[in-house]
Amino acid sequence: NGGTYNYLHCTFTNYPSIFPRYHSSYSFLDHTEDSKDKNVLHLEILNSILWGPRGENISIKTMNSSSTVRVRYSLLRDYPSSLHHKTNLTSEETAFPQFSDVENHDYTLDLDSPLRDRAEKTDLSMDLDGNIRGDFPDIGAYEGL
Repeated sequence: NGGTYNYLHCTFTNYPSIFPRYHSSYSFLDHTEDSKDKNVLHLEILNSILWGPRGENISIKTMNSSSTVRVRYSLLRDYPSSLHHKTNLTSEETAFPQFSDVENHDYTLDLDSPLRDRAEKTDLSMDLDGNIRGDFPDIGAYEGL
């Protein structure tokens, strides 16, 4: 619990969804339910995708007043209202990110993806495959070509 986490241009997917899930896919806490310790959590998610075929993908619970959470220019399947920001995207539509080929674990973005050219420009100049990120980068780990 607690810690500092910075996710920049990441793609997290919960595919395939054949495994049973009883909690959120991604959980960030500054405390544990069985502990009175409240550690500081600093979480920043920028230009990233947190997606899966089912809802309730992300859970963020803070009790320490010094904890900070910042999520911007990202796609989240669903998220707590505390993360609402005009630069974030959300959808209940399973295929919304328009990944190229989920069945073959290809999470690059299709040419018509609504995530293309929607990220904030940063100093990260290349994507996971070594492609150059331009002035209007894509959300996620891969830059469209």
